[in-house]
Amino acid sequence: MQSFFEIVEKIKKLKGLTHDYEVAELLNIKPKTMAASKTRKSVPLKKITAFCNKEKISIDELLTGNEIIYKDTHNQINGAHIIKEVSGDYPEIKISEALRMCSAVLESKTSYAVALYHNLVHFDRVVKNENLYNQCHDDLISVNKSLSEMRTRMDEVEESNKKLRNEMKKLRDISGDSAPTDLSVDHAAPTGTDDKET
Repeated sequence: MQSFFEIVEKIKKLKGLTHDYEVAELLNIKPKTMAASKTRKSVPLKKITAFCNKEKISIDELLTGNEIIYKDTHNQINGAHIIKEVSGDYPEIKISEALRMCSAVLESKTSYAVALYHNLVHFDRVVKNENLYNQCHDDLISVNKSLSEMRTRMDEVEESNKKLRNEMKKLRDISGDSAPTDLSVDHAAPTGTDDKET
């Protein structure tokens, strides 16, 4: 692992900076704290990890001093492709081999173990959040579909009500404003076939 001084110099080169305080601003730490870390030769891994995630830089590359490879390029590291997520061109992942490598790194108790652990924690959160987002997105589509169906049904009911109102208006126009006719037996017209009282 590189010293914090070397990491700071690498960040300066990467971002085109000349002063330590500019790097301190990028890492969101006070210049005095950064100077103390350089003196004590300690690396603020949380701040470095946050910076790498924000800038899409491989933390392992920054800590080891190898050429920085951005996460969204198609470069290779030891034959393993780093693929743009949007391309959908994912390599075949051998899970058992990946777990073996992760286990070996985590058990090494080195700065690489810490960096890998932090990356795993962040990736786990991102995957869970992405799954939750996808579920919410699917639910939203379903709700929108239901709302659309309800709107269509309400439009149909409104159209039906409009027709009924028009028919009622026509009936009123035909009958005028006269009172309804009483259709009880007492008011029926004589037919000539009524029984006569004897």
